[in-house]
Amino acid sequence: MASSAAVLAFLLLSSAAVAALAFDVKEILAPEPDFSSFTKYLIDTKVADDINSRKTATVLALDNSAVAPLAGLSAAQLKDVLTVHVLLDYYDPDTLDRVFKNKSALLPTLFQGSAHAADDNGLLNYVEKADESMYFGSAAGGASPDSELIKVIGARPYDLSVIQVSKAIIPPGVAGGSDASASAGGDTNSSAAAPKAGGDNAASASSDAAAAPGPAGEKKASSGERVVAGSALGLAMAMAFFGAL
Repeated sequence: MASSAAVLAFLLLSSAAVAALAFDVKEILAPEPDFSSFTKYLIDTKVADDINSRKTATVLALDNSAVAPLAGLSAAQLKDVLTVHVLLDYYDPDTLDRVFKNKSALLPTLFQGSAHAADDNGLLNYVEKADESMYFGSAAGGASPDSELIKVIGARPYDLSVIQVSKAIIPPGVAGGSDASASAGGDTNSSAAAPKAGGDNAASASSDAAAAPGPAGEKKASSGERVVAGSALGLAMAMAFFGAL
């Protein structure tokens, strides 16, 4: 009887340890009523599941006023546009400022890996302006980085970051997106000009991203490494239980 109790305790503790290491974008957005429409879109299109299955991600979230341009899209178009709003690594204002020393970067999105992503539609330009405001926009020709980073909604360093942006990013080649020629918050020329795909800025951004440390120079542990740590913790707990029998 005691042995069975120890095994049950081991299973429960192991499951709890692994579950604690997982992240769920819905849990971050659920307490935020201003983002209820965006959250519903993520759930209905299963993009939330795609985000949760990744080791790292950054979600560019839209509040209920900024999400309006997505309302008339088909289900397929909506999913494409939502995946444009998911970056494939962990970013917050601090890491963006530290990692990209040239104040610009070309960032891949979840849409980049889809069969629908032609040309640069699956990439986003990131630009930090002289006043330290930060903008994202499609890297497709004719588009400008005009969706401003507003605030961090929630984060689980260094796996998941959810940050609010000011407007929807719809690439010209996706869902009939406009050329987004007007830039919010000022012009995008000179030092704030958008980097071009394949250019020097893009190469520099890729190099910087590959070597990106966590805040304060810490090494970023992957979710896989944390799961191994959780499993080891569960095993240690089990050994303690069996040793007590």
